[in-house]
Amino acid sequence: MKISLPSPTSLNKRKECSCITSPLPQKGGLEKVNHLFSIRNFQFLIVLLVFLFSGCATWYQRTAEFQAAVNSGNFEKANKLLDKDKKQATGKNRILYYLNKGYVEFMLGNPTNSNQYFETAENLIDEYHSNVGAEAAALVTNPEARPYRPEDFEVIMINFYKALNYIDLNDMEGALVEVRKINIKLTSRRFCRPCP
Repeated sequence: MKISLPSPTSLNKRKECSCITSPLPQKGGLEKVNHLFSIRNFQFLIVLLVFLFSGCATWYQRTAEFQAAVNSGNFEKANKLLDKDKKQATGKNRILYYLNKGYVEFMLGNPTNSNQYFETAENLIDEYHSNVGAEAAALVTNPEARPYRPEDFEVIMINFYKALNYIDLNDMEGALVEVRKINIKLTSRRFCRPCP
């Protein structure tokens, strides 16, 4: 039994035939339409890029300046930069703001202020973990509206720095409370993951 397959040339002829039967646009009409769409697409792309990168640029510039101040050991400048940008304290990145503020105050040798900022950050993290419904709603409506979700090490870091601050204040009981919180967090289900 022989199976005959169509030759490539016969397939090409069929394609050509189907194209010929379709109505042809007027001379120059298709070129005008293509040119119009390419200009609109280009304009849309420019507007989209300006919109996307306008907000990102200021955010990265602010954090880059703050990080440069911290990396160079200029904590006074870092503190002024945080104080200057008060809207972060109420925005979606407020956990990060209070973490940074607590760290800078720690490095400046202000343990009481540092603990206040870390306490605020810890309360915001607890509120974040207890408010799962708002997280789900933000995912459905606008994922960019979600608040900053701290990494596990940042959650532990809060209690670590608070313990060091209490030691600096000669409050050993307060330091032990923070060490116990670290122990509880490290042994909780959220932090215990099976080893690979």
